[in-house]
Amino acid sequence: MRAIGTLAGGIAHDFNNILAAILGYTELAMMDIDADIIKVKGWDRRLTPDLLPGHYLELTVNDTGVGIASEVLDRVFDPYFTTQSHKNSAGLGLSVVHGIVHRQGGSIDIDSTIGQGTTVKVRLPVAGTQKAPSIISTGQVKGGREHILFVDDEQALAQIGQQMLQRLGDTVTCRTSSVEALDSPSP
Repeated sequence: MRAIGTLAGGIAHDFNNILAAILGYTELAMMDIDADIIKVKGWDRRLTPDLLPGHYLELTVNDTGVGIASEVLDRVFDPYFTTQSHKNSAGLGLSVVHGIVHRQGGSIDIDSTIGQGTTVKVRLPVAGTQKAPSIISTGQVKGGREHILFVDDEQALAQIGQQMLQRLGDTVTCRTSSVEALDSPSP
């Protein structure tokens, strides 16, 4: 059970890294566009009866690959199911993601046609409309004078951090391993 817990934690960490990258790049994109043109699409409850009434954000990913056979598609969320021949494939990835999404009150669906590709739709409820507590600040954030060493083992997150800090005007050295960070020359 401990090994399964460790494995599930690792998968959840990887899923969190993917979500953090999506959120980070979304935040960077929002800095570049007028917030007035952003519209959030509500999800029609009639299409997915397992969702409670409310507003949902939908993330849709399409590919034009070979598709997934219906007998496999019916099992993709089953724990320990895998089509991989590698001994390292535990078959917990989609099962864990499915559990996380459902615990948050959302849904995840996969539609696929052999020879045409696959569509994955993840729907998550929009957070409440209450305002977050204000952060008391004694002044403006002063950027542009620092040299920052930014380290993250996930390449996408390291790049997002670097871009955000550079937008403040700071000089940023970005590394994806602690060994590389230690070997970085001092500014």
